[in-house]
Amino acid sequence: MSRLKPPELHEMTPEQRRVHDKVVGQAERGALVGPFRAALLRPEILDKWDDLARAVRIGATLPLRLRELAILVTARHWGAKIEWLEHVPPALKQGISEEVIRAIRERRAPDFSKDDERDVFAFCTELYRDHKVSQSTYDRVLGHLGQVGIMELTMVMGLYGIVSFTLIAHELQPLKSRAVDAVAASNPGLEELLRLPD
Repeated sequence: MSRLKPPELHEMTPEQRRVHDKVVGQAERGALVGPFRAALLRPEILDKWDDLARAVRIGATLPLRLRELAILVTARHWGAKIEWLEHVPPALKQGISEEVIRAIRERRAPDFSKDDERDVFAFCTELYRDHKVSQSTYDRVLGHLGQVGIMELTMVMGLYGIVSFTLIAHELQPLKSRAVDAVAASNPGLEELLRLPD
């Protein structure tokens, strides 16, 4: 059970309802999910958080495949089980291989077949592990993504770090996910991949 109890529709203040309706109206799922539910307690924070999340997604030069890779590395680093669960299906859909996802899940260095994935993984891993990025890794990622893309990569890591903290600290529970259900149904062998171990 979640430690926080976000307000139900009938309990919302006018400002909470305004922000709720704005975010839900723009959401792919048509509902507040994950940490956004908790952030509704301070609607002005949710309002700005949603704007940032949309800016990171809409018009981004960072390829979706690499964004999902960075999110998985972030989820694994912080142990954010819901974040992991929700982002394995889109990572698979974007072309991140099951073998790469399994290696990240097991805290092993993946055997990458794509140079950009290898270099983005190194960038994320170095930043989390060493609190810096080596010049050689930085230069390789810059070569793949350019200045805008490498800035977007760091924003994705920061944004999903906030997601991780919110999910973990408040023990938020997942909502039912069609994408997760579809992956589990289409390949029962992938169910284990969806579950992040401690």
